[in-house]
Amino acid sequence: MPITNSTPKISRLSPLAVAVAATVGFTSQAHAELGLEEVIVTGVARSGGATQMDTSISTSKLDAAEIARQGPRTSAEIFRNIPGIRSESSGGEGNSNISVRGLPAPDGGARYVQIQEDGLPIVLFGDMQFGTADTFFRADSSISRIEAIRGGSSSTLTSNGPGGTINFISKTGEEDGGSVSLLVGLDYGETRTDFEFGGELTDTVRFHIGGFTRDGEGPRDVGYNAHSGGQIKFNLTKEFDNGFIRVNLKHLDDRALAVLPGPLNADGEGLAGGDFESDDLTQTPWLTNSAYVDANRDLGSSDVRDGQHPVVDSYGFEAEFDLGDGWSVNAKHRTQEITGSWTGTYFAGLIDTPTYGFAGGASITGDEFRYVNGPNEGEVYTGSAQDVKVFDVTWNDMGTTMTDIRLSKSFDDKAFLTLGLFSGTQSFDQEWHWSSYLTEAKGDEAALIDIVSVDTSGETPVVTPLTEGGLAHYGANWGGCCNKHDDLEFEVFAPYAALEMIFGDLSIDLSVRQDNGTGTGSQYGGQVVDLGDINNDGVVSAVEQNAVVPNRTPTQQINWDYSETSYSAGVNYTLADEHAVFARISQGVRANADRKVGAANAAGELPDEEMRDIVDQLELGYKMNLDNIDLFVTYFMAETSLSSFDFTQNPPQLEKEYEISGLEVEFGTTFGQLSVDGSFTWTDSELVSDAVTPANNGNTPRRQAELIYNITAAYDTDDFSAGAQIIGTDDSFAGDDNTTVHDGFNTVGLFGDWYVNDALTLSLNINNLFDEHGVTEQGGGGFRVISGTTSSLRATFSF
Repeated sequence: MPITNSTPKISRLSPLAVAVAATVGFTSQAHAELGLEEVIVTGVARSGGATQMDTSISTSKLDAAEIARQGPRTSAEIFRNIPGIRSESSGGEGNSNISVRGLPAPDGGARYVQIQEDGLPIVLFGDMQFGTADTFFRADSSISRIEAIRGGSSSTLTSNGPGGTINFISKTGEEDGGSVSLLVGLDYGETRTDFEFGGELTDTVRFHIGGFTRDGEGPRDVGYNAHSGGQIKFNLTKEFDNGFIRVNLKHLDDRALAVLPGPLNADGEGLAGGDFESDDLTQTPWLTNSAYVDANRDLGSSDVRDGQHPVVDSYGFEAEFDLGDGWSVNAKHRTQEITGSWTGTYFAGLIDTPTYGFAGGASITGDEFRYVNGPNEGEVYTGSAQDVKVFDVTWNDMGTTMTDIRLSKSFDDKAFLTLGLFSGTQSFDQEWHWSSYLTEAKGDEAALIDIVSVDTSGETPVVTPLTEGGLAHYGANWGGCCNKHDDLEFEVFAPYAALEMIFGDLSIDLSVRQDNGTGTGSQYGGQVVDLGDINNDGVVSAVEQNAVVPNRTPTQQINWDYSETSYSAGVNYTLADEHAVFARISQGVRANADRKVGAANAAGELPDEEMRDIVDQLELGYKMNLDNIDLFVTYFMAETSLSSFDFTQNPPQLEKEYEISGLEVEFGTTFGQLSVDGSFTWTDSELVSDAVTPANNGNTPRRQAELIYNITAAYDTDDFSAGAQIIGTDDSFAGDDNTTVHDGFNTVGLFGDWYVNDALTLSLNINNLFDEHGVTEQGGGGFRVISGTTSSLRATFSF
């Protein structure tokens, strides 16, 4: 029989959570239990899925109500409600840092977590530079639910996700009806409309369509509309007596602010005139276009306001059929065409005197700073200047093709065998054409600044700009790291097998996967060149003489391949109908991609230990499922090695080994109309070996907090619903040297719904009620922080 997706009808939504609620009517009763008897399909070998009580893996399932209560402003903020996940969602709509159960995220992204949409990876590698999965994905009203697993069978039932899998599952039109929602930011500028509609076309054909459109400045004050665009998704399902065929289509074209580290002083305050939680202190309406020079020595310009701008066209299908005699087959395929750009501004420090050094070693020295634009245009600027790097990346092609085919056999429901084959390709064609600008040290609408020389020998002083309208450098003066072109292609071919056997109250599962991967392509690194008078102003400036541009011929090629085996074995024992214990041991693999290109030898090859990370894990757990309380407790241990590269760190080469242990607790309970649910994860993570910087041996890895937690309480009636959520983290270190501490913080969110009638719901959501200050990342001379208080009002009409 086909797998169906059924979602509770609720409308308790925050600004983004509009995107994930079912909307044909609603129910006012919250379900705080963990749904341990509900069927999950992610990370489960048997066809049709299995309940959480029956499996030996750590799983979680989020429906629309749970997502709505946390008040997410971005897709990555949804992950904070998943036990064991630390999601640093301060980067905006994408480019988030996501770690699971203490497994490190030293170079950003989601290195050990595979994020999926409808059972297939969004991208093949979770930590690609300016190419993370959440960058190319938007949650909207087409989402039915989220299923997540940590460790366990994630090692063998997906590629490059040994730490966990997060699967966004779409609605497919099982229920007739739909909804339209309008959201307005009360204290920030954004208007968003979500819609979804689905149902039967005939007795055997159904459809679903959904999407969103939005426009506005967004949660942070930048002085222009940073959020603009939308998405539309459509699927069509044809059912047969023994299965179904489904076609999936999606188009995404959305712009969202890219948030990078900005200036912050020792007291946790931003520059003059700026609120660090509410403003983006390096974005300014006076710097909207960034000049660059490409490999052909042509002058170009990028619109900084585009931010993270993915354009995704997705085409796919899924088919599932019962073949008889216990056999069934499931096949999924998706092709994504991904283009667009990623543009953000990064605080690289303050310049106190009118001097600037270029990547090649040359420098300029002037007499003073002068305003280029703004209300003080042309006047002398006497303060320090911000050195702002424009991270300017063009995605020529980040497309993927993903296929997963599974053949399953049920032996009288006593044993289940799955034989599968996954193949995936990942294009990585990016051009980096970064530039450096100078602005006044001001937190709100900072104007551009030039370094100028002043000749006072005549009667009238002669002012000569040494920089070009605020442009200090075609490139970044970080050794020429960031003006290049990567044209790479990665492939994975992975057969896998899983066997589950049931002996009364005891179930045993075994699984194995063989990942065979290749990487090919070229990198065109940066070089310092003299461009001459490229801007045709009659003067060959020092900026033009010391530009960093990509080479016209390859400076590095890759031609590598690898073959690694992952395995997982688990046992689950039901003590009684309401209690179960489980244990699991696994070894998983995640491969490197673009971050290791520079480490390849002359033949384009990498040693095995630099090509992939091995993750060994052990889990012991207990589950309890009573009438009004659920409890899920897991003790975990892990060891892993890591080989990577991060240009924002010094030194950028990363060769490290880690040991991790911890305890994960998830709970849910109800007391009449009051429900309380949440989780906390305690982690002891140690950097056992740092081959590049041995002084770090024995330290706590960067960005790893000992304790993360979330608790939600809600009171539901037939007429209204109200509640609060607290999400928090303990202290963490900014770097592996453990010299700078990021203080722990927690945010409080409030939500409330008024069910006006069967069709109309009015909702109020407040995120970060007390304007909590929370630092998540340190880079260069600045810090990245969470958003401040934001509140929104939404009206949802269901039909």
